Amino acid sequence: MAKSKVYMRKYRDKIKHINENISLFGKDTKAHITHIYDTPDSRDDVIDMALYTGFVEGSFGTDVIGTQSMSAYMLQLQKLEKEYGAIHAVPTKVYAATGNFSAAAGSVGNGNAALLLNPRYMSNAATLARNQRKAEASFQSMPTNGRLTSYAGYTVAHEYGHLVQNAMYERAISSGASISADAFSARARREIVSIARKRYSSNGIAMSTYGRSNSYEFFAEAFANAHLGSPNAIGLAMRDYLRDNKLK
Repeated sequence: MAKSKVYMRKYRDKIKHINENISLFGKDTKAHITHIYDTPDSRDDVIDMALYTGFVEGSFGTDVIGTQSMSAYMLQLQKLEKEYGAIHAVPTKVYAATGNFSAAAGSVGNGNAALLLNPRYMSNAATLARNQRKAEASFQSMPTNGRLTSYAGYTVAHEYGHLVQNAMYERAISSGASISADAFSARARREIVSIARKRYSSNGIAMSTYGRSNSYEFFAEAFANAHLGSPNAIGLAMRDYLRDNKLK
């Protein structure tokens, strides 16, 4: 998900008050944050799942999201994190937040990141799944295997894709690369499309409406398609791209 501005707010964590600039990934859309739930989570099981997933920086405000739904999202993230390690590569906090997005991921500076979950859309995974099925039917989102778990996990898989690309970019910069985030994202899109055309054109090269909005959303949509069943040429090419650009 993306940004129209950098949002600055004082947050409270378990240790001290801090200032963070959250710059959301996907820079051509008009998403913006209106409120951050900054109270530390109180549910021990959710806290434990967040820590196990890799959110060692903390989880905040997700008491407003149903426990079963939050657990489902964490299980999806755990599966992806086990394969890619993006949350461990770039220390990440998870917040409940509101704005004109269902979920979002962004940079908070100093090499750290944030995952934002909007309770208006994410509080009930079954409702989220129904909405996702409609988005897939209109090709606003990429195809899945049609299972309820895939519909429910699509949003967090998409946002995890943003975290993966950001971790790749941070690694490139720390290794001495001189390239902007926009140029890095655009290059990734070109490489994935090239792989799709050369190896998988018979599967149909198609990207969702949302994924065509910019190269950041292209990456995240391709990532979701690659990991939630029935990948088309773009999803298959994404799997190849990720194998060639491993984080761990």
